Amino acid sequence: HWIPWISTIFISVPFLLWIYSLSLKHQPLIGNLVVSLLAGTVPLLVILFEYPLLTRLHANIVSDNPELFKPIIIWVGLFSLFAFLTNLIRELVKDGQDIEGDEEAGSKTVAILIGLAQLKWLVFGLAAFTLGSLTAIFVFLLPGQLNLAYFVILLAVPFLLLLFKVLKVNHPADWK
Repeated sequence: HWIPWISTIFISVPFLLWIYSLSLKHQPLIGNLVVSLLAGTVPLLVILFEYPLLTRLHANIVSDNPELFKPIIIWVGLFSLFAFLTNLIRELVKDGQDIEGDEEAGSKTVAILIGLAQLKWLVFGLAAFTLGSLTAIFVFLLPGQLNLAYFVILLAVPFLLLLFKVLKVNHPADWK
């Protein structure tokens, strides 16, 4: 009974991307949010496809112990949030990079509406929030030297470099 509902995903995602390419990418924030939401839903697809199979194969365990799946849902939700935030940051940086072409095309992107100076602080704020959230997760929920090394090398350093680079942005060419 869940197959027809899931099939709507495979119809709606290409449709949303088509609408994005025709119209939404030229509008402020809505295009950025649609693409970021689509990126953020990718980790959720794991639960969407695996949970029905688990309930069918292990119905007694799933029905007797629903609390076993709560941490999985929370972690996958956090991965989805991370995917959403990082893609939104990327979309806004791309708006900054493409501002001259977007102005010529008559687009009304976030960069055009608020200007590069405000875009710089919006990107900085989102990146700082994301880094702060990741720091809290790794410090309080994933303690340990290996986790800390992973966090510092693969997440904190790239985000700090992004923050530093964003602070130096003063012209459209600086976004590249």
